[in-house]
This record gives sequence, C-alpha cells and structure tokens, in this order.
Amino acid sequence: MNQAYFTFCCSGTGKSLSGLGGDRVRAAVNGASETGLALYKQYCNYPQYSHNTRNEQSQETALKSLSFAKLVFGKAETETGVQRFLAHSVYTQPDKETLREGNYFSHLIYPVPNSWTVRTALQMWESPFWVTQDSDDIAPELPAIDENAIPFGIINEKSFVEFLRSAPERQEKFSFLLNSLLTLKPNDKIVLTGLPEEAAFCLWGATRCLPLPMWNNITFSTHEKPTLSFSFDIVNFPMSSTSENQEDYIFSELSRRPNIHFYSNSPQISTSERSVLPIVNDILEISINDEIHLLDEFYQTVPAAQKNSEIALRLFWIFANHPEQISLHDLGMAIDIPELKNQAIEMIMDSSRFSLDEQLELFNRLDVQRQDALLNRLISENSIEQIRSNERYSNLLVSALKTQEKPTTPEKDLSLLQQTLQNIINFIRKLLLRLFSGDGDPNEYLLESYEYYVQKWLNQVPVLRKVVPDVDTAGQLQNEDEIRMFIIAFRTLVSTLATLKTFSKFDWSDLDIALNEEEFEGYKSWYLYYRDQTSNPNPKVPVPVDVDFDVELVRTDRINVVYILNLLRSVRRGERKEGELEADLDLVLREIERSDNESLRAKKDVMAEFIRTRFYDLP
Repeated sequence: MNQAYFTFCCSGTGKSLSGLGGDRVRAAVNGASETGLALYKQYCNYPQYSHNTRNEQSQETALKSLSFAKLVFGKAETETGVQRFLAHSVYTQPDKETLREGNYFSHLIYPVPNSWTVRTALQMWESPFWVTQDSDDIAPELPAIDENAIPFGIINEKSFVEFLRSAPERQEKFSFLLNSLLTLKPNDKIVLTGLPEEAAFCLWGATRCLPLPMWNNITFSTHEKPTLSFSFDIVNFPMSSTSENQEDYIFSELSRRPNIHFYSNSPQISTSERSVLPIVNDILEISINDEIHLLDEFYQTVPAAQKNSEIALRLFWIFANHPEQISLHDLGMAIDIPELKNQAIEMIMDSSRFSLDEQLELFNRLDVQRQDALLNRLISENSIEQIRSNERYSNLLVSALKTQEKPTTPEKDLSLLQQTLQNIINFIRKLLLRLFSGDGDPNEYLLESYEYYVQKWLNQVPVLRKVVPDVDTAGQLQNEDEIRMFIIAFRTLVSTLATLKTFSKFDWSDLDIALNEEEFEGYKSWYLYYRDQTSNPNPKVPVPVDVDFDVELVRTDRINVVYILNLLRSVRRGERKEGELEADLDLVLREIERSDNESLRAKKDVMAEFIRTRFYDLP
C-alpha cells in the first residue's frame, strides 16, 4: 500500500512535497505528486470549528477522525475504477513558525487491499501506526507499506464488550446503529452524534455482530463537521460543548429527513423513531453477555447468497428464534426467499393465526392450490349477500375467472379455451354449490383436479402395500389389528378411486404404475370377504367390529354433483326453450334418483332450482 501525509505547510523546499505553502501534501511515496493526490484532499483534513473552540483544544483532548471511503475513477464503478482508502486526521498545536491555530495532520493509506474489510479499517482506531504530527525528520518521500506489518489499535471483542457494559447510553446507540443497518433502503444514510470513539466502537461491534457481506460497500467517518450534505454512508457529527444555532438547525433538519437514520445524544433533538427489530434486542443481549460466538453459529445456517441481504438476515433470525412474532408483512417478504418460502406459505394459511381478510392480502403471492383453498374458505364462510356486498370479495372471485394469456395459434386457442372452460366450471361448481347446499358441508362436493386425485392414489398405494405387500398376503391375515389396518388402508384407496371414476377422462392406465386393476380386484375380494365375516356367527378370522367397511364404495359408482354437472355439459347448448329445459331437468333428476348418495337425493329440489334458474345463465 501507498501512504501520504497532509498538513498546513510553510513555503520552502523540504516543507511540502511541492515546496509550496498552505494545505499541502507533506510527504508521499516515491512517484506520487500533489496533483495526483488532489482527489484525496477533501478527506484528509480536520473539521474546523470556531476560533474559541480551537484555542481550548489540546492535541491530547482533541477528537480524532478515521475515514474509510472510496474514489471512483472514470465514468463507471468497475473493479479497476474504484479505489478504497483510509484516512486518519488529528488536531495539532499551533504551527511553530506561523503560529497558525487549528492546524491538523492527516495520514492517508491507499489503495486499501480487497482483503481489508470495514472491520479491518475500524481496528486501526488508536493504532500506533498513525503519524499524528509534523517534524523536521519527515522526508518528502515515504516508503511503501507492508499491509501485514501494520499493528492494530485498541478495538477488539473484549474491549467492545467492556465498552457496551460501561454505560446504558452506549448500548442504546449500538442498538440504534444495528436497527438502522438492518432497515436501510437504497440511498439511506446513518448519522450519529457524539464522541468519535463511541462511533468507532459501535461500528466495529456492528461489523462483528452482522455478516461481513453486508458491509461490502459501506463507507464511514467518525468525525465530520455537521453538514446537510455528506458522501459517507455512516457519519458521526460530534456535538460542540457550546450550542451553536447553525449546528442545531442542521441536526433538526437531518432528524426530519425520511432517508436519514438520525441518532442524537441531545434531549433537545429527537432521534429517528423506528420500531426495534427482535434481532437487535437479541444481539445486544448476546454482546453484553460476551456470547457473540452464538451469532457465528447462527450465520452458518444462513445461505451464503442471503448474507448480504438485511431483509433476509432478520427474517432468518425471526423465523429461527421468534416465530410467534412474525407478521403478515414479514411473510410477504419471506415468500421471495427460497429457503423460507414453504414455511412462510404454511404460516399464511394458518387460519388460527390470520383472519381470512389478512390471508387475502397475499392471495396473489400464493400458488394455485393455496389460492383455491382460500377461495373455498371465502365461499364457505360467507353468504351470497356478504360476497355481493363486499367489493373486495367480488373482485377477487371475478379475477379468479380471468386468464392473462392470449392465444396466438388455433391449436393454442383450442387448448386455452378448454382450460379456461374447465377453470370456470370448477370455480362455479365450488361457488354455486356452496350457495345451494344449505347447511351441509360444501367440501363434500368440492373436487380438485383429476391429476390431484391420481397423485393421491399413487401416494396411498404404498400405505396399503406396507400393510399387505400383495394380494396373497391380504388373504392370510389372522390378527385383528392387521385386518383393521388393511380395511382402513384399502377403504381409503377405494374412496379415491370412486372420486376418480367421476371424471370423464378416467383411465386405469394412469393408476397401473402403482396398482393395476387386476390387483385391485384381488384386494377387493378379500376386503369383501372380511366384511362378510362380520355377519358370520362363527367367523373364520377375528374381524374387528368397530370399523366401517363402507361397502357401497366398492359395489357401485357414486353419482355426485360433479357427475351431474358433467351430464349438463353434454346436453344440447344454445338458447333453451321451455320444453328443452324440462327435458334436461328430467334427465338430471332421474340420474339423481338412482344415485346411492343420500345427501344428493335430499337436495334434489335445490339442484332442480339451480338448473332452472341459474345454470344456463352462466358465462
């Protein structure tokens, strides 16, 4: 690394790199020029206050400034166009030759290597490496620096913990800084007020307690003169011992700006009010207890790609440590994080935690299956009058019928039309059957897609085979518990098959991969055999009497609402005349009469009214 000194120099050879007087480059590495170092000059100085304030200062009591910043060379910030540097500035005694008060001495090192982080820069606080005063022994040409030979200063984990424990005010400032860093938006800045030493310790602590990737582009200064315009991401403005109107105005203005996170030591000036995140309180407690290693263990569980995201970091923390405090807003953000998405969706769907209205806030962020579940809940929990009178509900139901895709080819047109019709039919089936189903359970009539039940079948077959691997085993059961498990497993499978057979596209070949029709019939024969044994006074096997065989499932095909709707779809279309409508109605009613579904037969009049008054008006 290179280095350079800046101070107020007297004119004359040997007093500055250029030989000129004034604020100059006092010395620099071989080959550097004052012109080449001009861009650094704005960072290599000392904040100037009033004449009286300077007179009261001594070099020992004056505040120190440590600035970590970057310069951009060229029109764009490229890897080679950005140069980071570190500047250390102090107040010095009046110049011996000119008696000029308020003199300063700045020590610059540049370019800072990529291996140096913000934490590395802060560890240079109070380092013996820094040169803090001019002398006749300083030659105009300085040697280059071995970065590995630079000694660090006084800040480390032990001194940081002691710093926090020493005063509640320091804990408050540290918490504010953490909270600000974790809620920063683009172009936001953080302003602290108080002693530069406190700012340095708080900043170092934040770099230790938060993952370093978050700090990749952060710049800071521990001591700048108060101003409304500054280039640093984080800056500390010391407050003067005597109130100055200009300073009070600047602080008051900064505290009101929405993009400024402002912390004040003064009771006369308000600190920015922001809700404290749970992770901040936890980090403060962990730090005070000298258990920062617990944070390291947590960060090891966070995916590398998420460690530079303030939002992701605090979401991972609250999911791991405070799930009961997760808000709907948090869940909306968590959906965008792959590792948290599924957990977030399950929380959103928890009806014991969020009301339906709250869940609907994130309706468009959910997958189709969850959207369908919320629509079912909306329909089941509200009357038609409530849905009609609620503009939000009505709009949501209408939008569920719309498609965003526009066909561009005849083939695509036909496919999209078929899919759209199916979506509309499914949705209307769920909505209107709820309205015409009285006080019954609407879920009895609401079906998912054909593919859903195929997958359900494929998932249920392994459960059956775990109990009875094959048909022969099913006929050799002698234990009551084994027979009971077989009956329950097979009955569940048969129920799914009965539902699948209501679809016109049903094909046994879709199920063969898990269990073909021949094996199914074999299992069915043993199922009926055990059923018959329940009425046998002298059963050959100990059949449980506390299990419902629901034998109708395996002996008849059920006629339900879906079957009726499919039947209506197959009848003549177009404008219905009175005689044609009655013919359609008679066909449907005859099918209902022969149904083994008692609940459906009981609702014959309701279905008739639905067909006569509503069905042919549907879009």
